[in-house]
Amino acid sequence: MSLSILIYVLQFGSSVNAGVETNPPSQFDNWAVYATDDDMTNIKTVGTWAAQHLESGGAHHFGIECGRPQTGESIYFTWAVDGVPFFSSSITMIVKVDDNPPQNLLAGTYSNSNDSGYASFIGYGAGRELMPQLRAGERARVRLQSGTTTVNFSVSLKGFDKAGTEVLASCGK
Repeated sequence: MSLSILIYVLQFGSSVNAGVETNPPSQFDNWAVYATDDDMTNIKTVGTWAAQHLESGGAHHFGIECGRPQTGESIYFTWAVDGVPFFSSSITMIVKVDDNPPQNLLAGTYSNSNDSGYASFIGYGAGRELMPQLRAGERARVRLQSGTTTVNFSVSLKGFDKAGTEVLASCGK
């Protein structure tokens, strides 16, 4: 499966719809930057993500994205976990970059998925504090919690500064 199709599936589910154009991603070390244009809704989405690959062959993903007006946010953190479904809409996402204090974010799943979702960025102090840490850091540790379900993983931040800058520039930030 190509990287752009994989990214589309992670974001929007397993059915690829006609009318959505996925532009080839650019690559900054561990971070892929992608863009999709939906000609039905005229929504352009731009994002970046990195993965922790699992021994099982799957991967857990963490990233940032902009361009989904239906969420009321223009920029948000994204996540996807392989093989661990979350059946609650109330999910806590904790991100710790290097030796910085952990940042707590309220996360949720996408309406068509129980193993991927987003966490608010704008309007929350944790999101604003986290972005400079991600840009300057070496490794981000991510914990997703809901009830008795907990997933821990980490991603290298090598290349995030350039990839994050490209995404934020596309959002006008």
